[in-house]
Amino acid sequence: MNNFLSVLKFIWQIISKIICYVLSVLIFCLTKLKDLLVPNEKQKPQSEYMNKQDLYAWIDEYFKSKPVEKPTVKNISFDDAPIENITEETEMEIPPQPSQYEVPSLDLLTCYPQESTENITEEIESKKQIIKQTLGDFGISVTDITATAGATVTLYELVPARGVAIDKITNKDTEIAIALKVEAVRIIAPFKNRGTVAIEVPNESRSIVGIKSLLEGADFQNCTCELPLAIGKSIDGRTKIIDLTEMPHILVAGASGKGKSVGLNAMIISLLYKKRPKELQFILFDPKRQELDIYKTLKKQFLVKIPDVQSAVIIDDKDEITTALNWLKEEMSSRSKLLADSGYCKTLKEYNAKTSKKLPYIVVMIDEFPDIQQSKEIEQLLVSLSRKARAVGIHFIIATQRPSAKTITREITSNFTAQIAFKVSKQVDSQIILDNSGAEKLIGKGDMLFSFNSEIERLQGAFVSTDEVKNVVEFIGK
Repeated sequence: MNNFLSVLKFIWQIISKIICYVLSVLIFCLTKLKDLLVPNEKQKPQSEYMNKQDLYAWIDEYFKSKPVEKPTVKNISFDDAPIENITEETEMEIPPQPSQYEVPSLDLLTCYPQESTENITEEIESKKQIIKQTLGDFGISVTDITATAGATVTLYELVPARGVAIDKITNKDTEIAIALKVEAVRIIAPFKNRGTVAIEVPNESRSIVGIKSLLEGADFQNCTCELPLAIGKSIDGRTKIIDLTEMPHILVAGASGKGKSVGLNAMIISLLYKKRPKELQFILFDPKRQELDIYKTLKKQFLVKIPDVQSAVIIDDKDEITTALNWLKEEMSSRSKLLADSGYCKTLKEYNAKTSKKLPYIVVMIDEFPDIQQSKEIEQLLVSLSRKARAVGIHFIIATQRPSAKTITREITSNFTAQIAFKVSKQVDSQIILDNSGAEKLIGKGDMLFSFNSEIERLQGAFVSTDEVKNVVEFIGK
């Protein structure tokens, strides 16, 4: 009995301790809850808003009591190194930065061998005698002949004897071509106010004017053009570089296989080697999907992303063509307002020089121009854009192998003040392109006539192969 009472007493002591502990905890919690809900009247009342001095003092006291270690960050220059070079040692969260654009290397292009000057000299002397003898057979006396050898054509300058009618020489182009055993010769009289008559004769041995030889030269490397196009070499060996902003639009035409497409590629490659994506954007139209489709991989760098247009290079979809041209019209209006608001800048160059937010030039290239003239609306849009777009940095290069008065209208030619004519099949085609004859007497393979402000110059167009274009495009795309 005594044992039972002892056990019962022990159990009661444990239960009472547990009850006391639980009650103590409960009372403590209720007390804290009361302090939170009802402030202690003895405490000094706080104002609703803390003043600046109290706030600064509180912050200072807080950080003194809890010092924060300074994070270790590596020295990083976003101008010199791409974001991929940042290591995991960096503890600060850094927003993504675009990697630095790298201009393609000239090593991606090909060097082409040049013809021996010894062979050319022998050929020139032989042809001088043939020209002099042929004209002599018709009673036309020549006192002197000088020659300037080009890559594919040699220019012979004749000094007629006193009393010789110039038209007698100009009418003998067919006879001279037959005597020299060439397809055609082109006679210019008078020639550059020199008192001479010039005869352009195709060479038997021809050299390729590679795009690399033009781009690596000092003329291109040191040029200050806004949009430089290395289009070829003159007969006397000068590199021909034109500024698209001064043209301001270019019309290119020529029969199939005579160098038109290669010429377009040379223009694009010239710009890719001189301008960066933030300075230049392209809009490319290729209705036949043959020539410009190779540039579609540049859509992340150089091709404008037009809303509601899915194709990187626009093809023969009428809706996409219309959408793209309407977007260009809106962009032209927007830029015109920006130029006016910035102090009535007359050109994009002036605007970019005055403002921190630069606008890129936009080059619109259209291959087979007649194929996109699918409606009157499209034709009117093109005419309107070509009239007004130059001042805001939008420039057109349009090309066709079928020049006709129906497609190359007077409204088009009046705004496209620069023309490039490769060999055409008929004299009437030359008249449509250049408003002059001569393109029908070219020899093909890049041989061209460049016309600007009514001055016509014969050039050998720059050659760039499809493999070279692929090398450059793939490099930029990566």
